[in-house]
Amino acid sequence: MPITQILLTANSGTPNSAVGDYTWDNVASQFIRPVPGSDPLLIQQLMPDGATTRNIHSFSGTGYITTQPHSTGDFYFNIWFYPVVSNISLMSELGSGLENLGYHYNMLEIDSSNNIRAGTWNGSAIAFITTTATVTTGAWNHLYFYHSTGTLGISVNGATAETLSTARVNPGGPSYFGIGTNDASSIVTANRFQGNLGDVVINTISAGSNYEGTKAVYGIT
Repeated sequence: MPITQILLTANSGTPNSAVGDYTWDNVASQFIRPVPGSDPLLIQQLMPDGATTRNIHSFSGTGYITTQPHSTGDFYFNIWFYPVVSNISLMSELGSGLENLGYHYNMLEIDSSNNIRAGTWNGSAIAFITTTATVTTGAWNHLYFYHSTGTLGISVNGATAETLSTARVNPGGPSYFGIGTNDASSIVTANRFQGNLGDVVINTISAGSNYEGTKAVYGIT
């Protein structure tokens, strides 16, 4: 079934401090913290536009979160994130709500040169793009990441999408998307994400980049 999950867009809300659902404005089950702990922390933050408050997830590099399960071929992600270091994993696809169980591999990584490695499983390996565009540590960045009818694409901070023709093979459903995971099946790094996670929109039906419509909140004109 197609899903649309819009995360972190409410102005209030508190996550469960242990295992369980995060909620925004009493809307539960948008994603979960699979294991107890305080990483990531959900904090309210005044955004760079000076007028908007957002719920931000702050990752210290010890914990992770996962979405609810999905079963689909194509996906469309819009992700705002603020990395504080490079050479880290940003997102993985999992066959379980727990990391490194079932099938699992990294979909998005920031390499040591701040290029994005963006990939999907093609049935035998991670087929991936290494972007020519780079992200900036210590700043808000945007990714539009998608697989649509045989094409994998990644756009960094509104740049023209870089693409790769590749099959996408879901090894068996349901699948979960994990952020902050330490995945043993990596492209170049399995280090956990450190930094902040802002607005995230996940679609499994066709959707374009929301960079132009959301960048002002993040201080980009």
